[in-house]
Amino acid sequence: MDEIQDAQQHDAQLHEVQPRETQLRETQLRAVLRDGLREEAAPISRRLAEVKGLSNNAIRRLENIEATIELERSERIDDLALLVELLTEGWRAMNTRLDRIEAALKPAETNVVHLRESA
Repeated sequence: MDEIQDAQQHDAQLHEVQPRETQLRETQLRAVLRDGLREEAAPISRRLAEVKGLSNNAIRRLENIEATIELERSERIDDLALLVELLTEGWRAMNTRLDRIEAALKPAETNVVHLRESA
């Protein structure tokens, strides 16, 4: 019977000690997990910040390229408008000149009556 009572006392002592050990283990486990996460998350957050910076840089460069292309497009449209205007004015001047030449080449109409008609 003494052995049974000793076993019961030992069991009771284990039940008292076990929750304290479990709490200690949980506290240690939380501390280890927190430290591990901190060590693993720090490089990830640095990389994430680096990726964010690089993407912002790429966006800024793309916006600059877009603005440059838009400016060049606008300049080409202005060049084309000037070229069309020059060609139009050139053709108008040529038409005016041809009209003057044709007018100079037309025989002058006079009030002369021809006596003889050549047959």
